[in-house]
Amino acid sequence: MISVCMATYNGGQFIKDQIISILQQLSEEDELIITDDGSSDNTAEIIHNFNDLRIKFYRNKIRLGYIKNFEQALILSSGETIFLADQDDIWLSGKIEKMKQTIKNNKCSAVVCNAQIINTGGAIIGRPYFETRKSGPGLWRNFYKNGYHGCCMAIKRNILENAIPFPIPTVPHDFFLGLVADAENGVVFLDEVFVLHRRHESNTSSANPRGFIQIVTSRLEAVIALLVVFFRR
Repeated sequence: MISVCMATYNGGQFIKDQIISILQQLSEEDELIITDDGSSDNTAEIIHNFNDLRIKFYRNKIRLGYIKNFEQALILSSGETIFLADQDDIWLSGKIEKMKQTIKNNKCSAVVCNAQIINTGGAIIGRPYFETRKSGPGLWRNFYKNGYHGCCMAIKRNILENAIPFPIPTVPHDFFLGLVADAENGVVFLDEVFVLHRRHESNTSSANPRGFIQIVTSRLEAVIALLVVFFRR
């Protein structure tokens, strides 16, 4: 069974196309978990209009913030393989099947596919994500410069069992899950582009570079979080 976990907040402008691109790749037994963090636009209406039993929609009673909202979606998932999804991207055909088979064939804990950046109108801008970020496999490589791009990730359930709840809620969820997966059975990076990742002013996760102090603080917090996971076992 496949679970796709999507965290939403005021995503009405683009979410319909994203949900369509995901549902087209799911079987009847799979699920799309959507946790909404108090949207004030028509996000909930768009989701309900699909009237699809594979969609399981939850609205948080209080604002949790981006990372904790994703954590909530992950907690509610039940699939053996879990995909992370942003609300305003578009998944290309074959994404789920190729990444699912990659995890199976490589016996790894997670897989990250490549992405192409698009603008609000859907036009391609810039180069593929792996090229701009110089993404690639390796725990220390990604600890130094995070290449675990959440909307491109799929992870095995046992990683969630070790990582949830997130020990330090300020560590980016994709960065932390990638580190845990790499420390377990490794992460495979697929060069093939399977996500059209939309960049716009309303992106919840910022594409802007962080300062040196922020990066160092994040890495120290990540080390502490990994130690917590280690002692949980």
